[in-house]
Amino acid sequence: MSRTHSKLYTLTLDNTSANDTCCTEIELPPWPASENQLPCLEHVTNLATVDVMGHITKIKAIDTTSAIWDYSPGDDVNRVLDGCIDVIATIRTLAIKLECGFQTTLKLTLHNNTRWGSAFNMLERALKLRSAINLFVVHADQLYGPITTQQTNGHITKKIPWTDFSLNDADWALVEDAKAMLADSNCVLHYFSSEKQPTLWRALPALENLQTEWEDKLFKHRWALFHAAIRAGLAKLIKYYTKFDHKPVYILALFLHPYFKLHYIQIAWGGPEEQKAEFDKGNFDVKDWVDEARKIVENVADDNTSFTSEFDRHRRTLITQNHDDEWQAELRHYLKSVPADVDADTDIVEWWS
Repeated sequence: MSRTHSKLYTLTLDNTSANDTCCTEIELPPWPASENQLPCLEHVTNLATVDVMGHITKIKAIDTTSAIWDYSPGDDVNRVLDGCIDVIATIRTLAIKLECGFQTTLKLTLHNNTRWGSAFNMLERALKLRSAINLFVVHADQLYGPITTQQTNGHITKKIPWTDFSLNDADWALVEDAKAMLADSNCVLHYFSSEKQPTLWRALPALENLQTEWEDKLFKHRWALFHAAIRAGLAKLIKYYTKFDHKPVYILALFLHPYFKLHYIQIAWGGPEEQKAEFDKGNFDVKDWVDEARKIVENVADDNTSFTSEFDRHRRTLITQNHDDEWQAELRHYLKSVPADVDADTDIVEWWS
């Protein structure tokens, strides 16, 4: 099998080693997996969010049934962020206990690492129910007794009251900050969740915007408690982002979107002027990314082997001897035009059709 007889171009898969092995096994000389195996970008964003959560909560401390019922936010071992109460684990545990023990309209969304965006949704719902939660935990001990009673050899060793799950104004401020930080990645998740439009062209701008938002927070005092968490999330993003240099399809997707074309690359990454400025400083590793992107586009446009037979290519050559000049002129015209009827959310398929 070769590209001449196959329409296989890219594969988008979850980021597991088994999928890497699969792509390596089907790899053909014209189809390098390093270029054409694409990561699930929702999964990448979620992995970065999970790494952030790993620094601001101890969700694993309440992973089992016994741990959930024995969890007490006030215990020193359960503190996070330089001694702060673990507001995320507190809210999640409270939600589980309410759901298990009571028929109540007080519903909190549960966070789970495999449910993408659930951490943000849980905090958002908790903030909406803040008054109800505060009121409930204040009176629950009087109405229902302690949330958990621990026994050893038939003797009561500890009672965990509902009031242990009380959150003061400073705690709720942490909830608000955590929600605001996770809102950045939650927004990106929605970029890649469309069922009716292609989203590949969003990859570079969306992940770069997320990096920018999190990097900005590293320089603001408000987020000082979260700096380690943010760095962990950025490290995960960069791990996958650096692989995009070897995947030309992301450049092609941007190029084909009439709002971005190659202008985005020039602004975000730099062109010949930026390269020259860096050369003058002695940094000779900097690329002219506009030129690099143009080469990728031209190589694909000049590739007549992907979806046509040998006879098709021969006949086309006979009909148009100046084929190269034609597509290059069309390319130049497309790059120079700036259509006024498009924006960043334009449906690329509808526009081209």
